[in-house]
Amino acid sequence: MAMTPKLSLPRFKIAMSLISLNSSPHSISVGLSDIQACLHATINSFSSIIRIKNDTIDVLDHLGDIIPMPTLFCSTWETFNHVVKGYCRNRIGQSYIERGNYQILRSNGDQVTHHADFTRMVEEGETVEMSIIVQPSVEHDERRCPKCHRLNTRVVPDGSWIHCITRGCDKSFRCTRRVRGTKTSQKRVVANGEPYPRRPADCRFFRRVTLRVEYDEYAAEVKRNLHKMERLTMPSREKLDQQMQHDVELRKDLIDLVVLIHESLDLRAETLYLAVNILDRYLSLRAEPVPLAEVKVLAGTSLWLAAKKEDVFVPTLYNIIAACSLSLRYEIASHVIQMESKILHTLHWMLEHPTAFLWFSMSIRDLWGKTEVKHVGWFLMELTLYYPEFVQYRSSSIAAGALIVARTVLDPAYHRHGERREPLEVAAVLETFLGTHFNDLPVRLVEKYSRLPYSNVSRLVMIYYSQATQTFIR
Repeated sequence: MAMTPKLSLPRFKIAMSLISLNSSPHSISVGLSDIQACLHATINSFSSIIRIKNDTIDVLDHLGDIIPMPTLFCSTWETFNHVVKGYCRNRIGQSYIERGNYQILRSNGDQVTHHADFTRMVEEGETVEMSIIVQPSVEHDERRCPKCHRLNTRVVPDGSWIHCITRGCDKSFRCTRRVRGTKTSQKRVVANGEPYPRRPADCRFFRRVTLRVEYDEYAAEVKRNLHKMERLTMPSREKLDQQMQHDVELRKDLIDLVVLIHESLDLRAETLYLAVNILDRYLSLRAEPVPLAEVKVLAGTSLWLAAKKEDVFVPTLYNIIAACSLSLRYEIASHVIQMESKILHTLHWMLEHPTAFLWFSMSIRDLWGKTEVKHVGWFLMELTLYYPEFVQYRSSSIAAGALIVARTVLDPAYHRHGERREPLEVAAVLETFLGTHFNDLPVRLVEKYSRLPYSNVSRLVMIYYSQATQTFIR
């Protein structure tokens, strides 16, 4: 029944009461009786509306607000979902609600209400909660908080809700896992024509978060093989020092040359790390020192091999010669081809190597798209290529150590609890080095990362460690 007919009678009686009160012949008692009759009629008219409050369920949404949902809209999941979408429009987390990436939890917080059982399980007067579903990377640690990123080391991950112990965080989250198949993965990753949100910037605002990790059943085996190959393709620090005659400046000039050629040919970032690995392994396995006259050819050939293995664009022989600033003579071209053959035979044709850039790309997914962290990490990892102190560490540890330092620079309150020993050691060496040589970093590297596409992170890092050093001296 429409509300207009119900309200017409009370409105008429209120108007008559006001007219009666303003008329002098009319007694006050008659006016009061009219008002009492008007109130009685109004209460009777709104009796059905008052009963609506009793016929509701309270939905505690993802931001902690209560949605009083009439049971009329809980008859089907589609109707309930439509009302929730309308309520959450133009609010934080709207994209997740629009995609349907949320769960409804019963009052105990552990029982998930499935769509098919929603009407049967939800009862009148009950309070239910919403939890946003986020899909992090496969390498995500189930104990890491999606808001403050702290690793809750004292918690045993068993699929139940975890309450972050960091002061001021108070985030509730849990991790569920599913084996990823071909068809399932496609349906999960793309919903309604839009990609599944993997790194939400607004995740810190959500009251409850369910981390749904879809993992490949072979992921652990692939990772073990990467670690095995990483150990097999590490250069020797001692032999490399002998080749470089323990001259740090000589190595800096050599790596600077590789970086210059890499930039001039506009190759992928991972190609640079693979080229340096090929260069270091060749120098480690070579018996006699490399003549200084062959350094340019060695640098260009190492990058050429790395591009053939890793890059989409493979430069030609004459591109390499021109990038090395060598004269385009037949002897030079023949020399480059001979150097390529020497490197391949010395390395037994094993060019594969899981670089620090690869490990860092796998780890950065858990940070949900923090661009500055990524750029600072790239700057620090590229810095480790210049100095022999980092040759002895595995590329996975260099990536993890660079990530630790990057997060510390951008958030000095970052907790390092739960990190592995070797990445912490790499981070300590990096911080010691930056604290003592922040004004003596490679000029080309500093200029590269002082540009806008890299968020000017080289200047940010230098300012941070210069201030930290001054504070320590005081």
